[in-house]
Amino acid sequence: MASKGLKDEDRFEMRDAVVKWAQKNNVPLVDLTPVLQGHSRPEVKYRVDGHWNAGGHRLIAEALSKKSNASFLQRQLISHSLSQKSGEERLTAP
Repeated sequence: MASKGLKDEDRFEMRDAVVKWAQKNNVPLVDLTPVLQGHSRPEVKYRVDGHWNAGGHRLIAEALSKKSNASFLQRQLISHSLSQKSGEERLTAP
């Protein structure tokens, strides 16, 4: 069955354009392409239309969870570091 959708090279070209735009405009972006690469189509996509199946959704959810947890931890560390600095300055201020 011939696919009526985009060819892989067209998808990557579109993805590259979105990534470039996001970087230029300082918009946070999580590129999920590498998450699905290396998995066979039946593992991650429905055969008939290319949408993610349960396996694809699981991989994407795990990747987003790791990314959001990492971002959360990074914000917490920055916040903690700033509050520590602020506390040190208060202790040494006259």
